[in-house]
Amino acid sequence: AEVIQQQLFGPTPNEYRALAAAIAADAARILAGFDELDRLARFETGALGIDPGEADLAQLVRRILGQIAPVLAAREAGIALKLAPDASLLAGYDAEDAEALLWRVLASLGAACAPGEQLAARLAPVIVQGRALARLECALPADLAREDNLFAATARPAESVINAGIFGAGFTFRLARAEARAAGGSLV
Repeated sequence: AEVIQQQLFGPTPNEYRALAAAIAADAARILAGFDELDRLARFETGALGIDPGEADLAQLVRRILGQIAPVLAAREAGIALKLAPDASLLAGYDAEDAEALLWRVLASLGAACAPGEQLAARLAPVIVQGRALARLECALPADLAREDNLFAATARPAESVINAGIFGAGFTFRLARAEARAAGGSLV
């Protein structure tokens, strides 16, 4: 598909190039799905952990919500974050891992929002059993709130530009829970 799309062996009609681009995009989604399956399996077996580092969770949450806000606004939906604009909340693990975890959770919640649905979220430091942690709380969209087990939810967003994973909300939340556990936290 990439050979045709890039015309490596000579000129190719636009119709064939468009089909090749669609095939390449499908292949990329499938490979991303394999990566998610592999990541979940490795976290659940303890073969993979979260790298230490430093991540500003407040900045990451604000940025992610800013990225999904225009899509939600088009449906008159949204996630309103209760957090001071200049607040910072540092975590002692890799910023890329933190961003991936937060994206999975927030994008899944946003994608499940019905038109007109507004969710409230809050990010705050907490002390749990003598450990300083961060707690992100968010109301569930109505579609997800009806699920008996959020981690087995089969709800998939209908035609949403926001996509947290190809296997649906339940799988995405299981992966986020495994990542949170590897970071010393939890997802409930």
